Amino acid sequence: MIEAKAFLSIFEMSISEAAYAIGISDPSYFARFFKKQSGMSPREYRKMIDLSS
Repeated sequence: MIEAKAFLSIFEMSISEAAYAIGISDPSYFARFFKKQSGMSPREYRKMIDLSS
């Protein structure tokens, strides 16, 4: 999760690219995994960190 959040904080990298970077080849699986672990989708997480900066 720490790596996923770190890659998602790089806004030039797509969510799919972040999934591949941590070794998940299916972006939809990555989104489900991320939401189950964090309580929010990768897109919602990005929006939250973008607003806080």
